[in-house]
Amino acid sequence: MVRSNWSGGSRGETAGCLAVACATGWLAWSAAASGQTYTSLVFDDSLPELIGQVPDLTAGARYLFEDVAGGVDAEVEILTLENGAFLERIDDHGTAAPTDMFYPRLGGNPSQNPRVTFEVRLVDSITSEAEFLDFRWTLADLDSSDGGSGTIFEVGILHDIGNYTLEGNPADPTNLTRTTAQPGVHLFSSNPIVENFDDVDLTDTEVMVLVEYIATSTFRFGFGLEGTQISNTRNVAASGLPSVLDNFADPVETIVPEPGCTLLLGLAALLPGRRRRNGAIPAP
Repeated sequence: MVRSNWSGGSRGETAGCLAVACATGWLAWSAAASGQTYTSLVFDDSLPELIGQVPDLTAGARYLFEDVAGGVDAEVEILTLENGAFLERIDDHGTAAPTDMFYPRLGGNPSQNPRVTFEVRLVDSITSEAEFLDFRWTLADLDSSDGGSGTIFEVGILHDIGNYTLEGNPADPTNLTRTTAQPGVHLFSSNPIVENFDDVDLTDTEVMVLVEYIATSTFRFGFGLEGTQISNTRNVAASGLPSVLDNFADPVETIVPEPGCTLLLGLAALLPGRRRRNGAIPAP
């Protein structure tokens, strides 16, 4: 079964947009199809350094996480805090399990849809020059709760992605539904399906979304809260371990083209969607 989402734009979109989108999509598809290997990104810096002059845990604050990969550091910026969102921490600082994840704590009024957006820049540990890596990034534990004070849903946000993978196992399929807040911004939430909160578990694939990046140095993602509660704080989690894909019983990948490229509608009829079994792609 093929699952692909394709979006089009106006006749005035340029051929350059098509070329970029086609190149990006083809690179991701062909790399994975040829047995591409992926770098592990591990956020276990016990004391990420606040860099720059912006106060801690506010929009614009930047943090240096050392050695997220061999010879590579990550600069993480809090790009935006919207709708009353606030952060109680930028990461667990390697003290809470699982320690290899990026593990902030987000608060706000769920009924007002608070959101945080992060930008990660991968840089050389010595020169601080951009490092372009192939990696997988998973937003995990996007679950929910319905208590005496109302409902709350954790939301995963991915920006400008070329693909995403959800659990397709019929016995335990994904709880997440994708919507778009604006072009290039993808929201993943179980709302209105309630799944009670539990500890972060990278085998709990029905509340996870995974994306693959090829030759990427900078990427954006975020988290939000939805529901009827008026106050809450939640741990939110992301993993850069490529092996997370192996936990999916029936990973189903959807290709997402660059917004506004009408001719990609024709290309959709030529390129197959991908249903993957533990990271393997069936031969055409």
